[in-house]
Amino acid sequence: MLAQPNELPLSLELEQVYNAAISACRLVTISGPTADHQHRCFVVAGTSAGEINAIPCDSASAHCILMPARHPNAISAIAAGCLTRPAKSQPNGMKEIISISSDGTLFCTALTTQNIASLSNVNAAHIMDVDKDGWDELIVSMTDRVDVPSQITAFAIGESSANLCGVEMWLSQMAANYYVNLDLSKSQANVFPGSVYADSLIMPYRSLYIWLGTSSLVSIIIVDDCKANQRERLLQNPCGPIRSAAALKFNSFNVVVTLHATGKDLLIYGYNERNIKDSSIAPIARVRSLWRSDMLTACHWADDILIALSDCSGRINVYRLPITTLKSLITNS
Repeated sequence: MLAQPNELPLSLELEQVYNAAISACRLVTISGPTADHQHRCFVVAGTSAGEINAIPCDSASAHCILMPARHPNAISAIAAGCLTRPAKSQPNGMKEIISISSDGTLFCTALTTQNIASLSNVNAAHIMDVDKDGWDELIVSMTDRVDVPSQITAFAIGESSANLCGVEMWLSQMAANYYVNLDLSKSQANVFPGSVYADSLIMPYRSLYIWLGTSSLVSIIIVDDCKANQRERLLQNPCGPIRSAAALKFNSFNVVVTLHATGKDLLIYGYNERNIKDSSIAPIARVRSLWRSDMLTACHWADDILIALSDCSGRINVYRLPITTLKSLITNS
């Protein structure tokens, strides 16, 4: 019998309703249009009508900013970073919003607006400096209807356990007894035998971004060191199939937030060098949230963690969790 985590109340920071279904959602921290160029946190949402909207999470009025570019099709993925120029050259830390539509069109929205053609079937995107050269790269996941028809069910991006300056990706496939490790500094992938847990998301210890392509996954497994002894750590799941998830990395601990099939249950996990030694890790908190939620995104902003949830009717709620509360829960777990 799995131990039930403590119920944790969250502070509601923002509630927004759109007139179209939300097809992609991302929390990003970018330089806002303020006189002192203070960084602000925005929830960027893409709709099935092809619109991109940015809503500041630190404003009582929460005025919605409509991006100038409009896609001809539904938005399938959103990312933020410094893609077209080095991060050091961006004025006041400004990031570009990268939105990808279902037909493969990629829009870059910043001080100027650009768009280029990309491959279609993109279902997730993330921007980061992979090779530490000061330039960000765009990493996308796409379905391939010929070679791998709907087999990739989840992937994770994190810091390499073998190279502190490297980045690696982990691919999970439906009902597979192995998982695939892609070291982005190498030309070939590594295939490792998996555990007895089928239909799982495999992620590295220092994960930066995770994505789920199906709501049938029932477990998340952290691989602490695949190169040495392949230590697998199971995140205990008392709430059933996982619909969406997010990962955050801090200096001394890591956080995983999961949204479950009921659409109202959030589980929060925190792990560090102490409890990663356990074979399974229990959630440190459980949250009752927006009913019928189907998408989850999270980010670190100031002294809080912001968690955004969206549902199929076009509603977005943003919740705030103080990091001090999170640290206390991890310490007492």
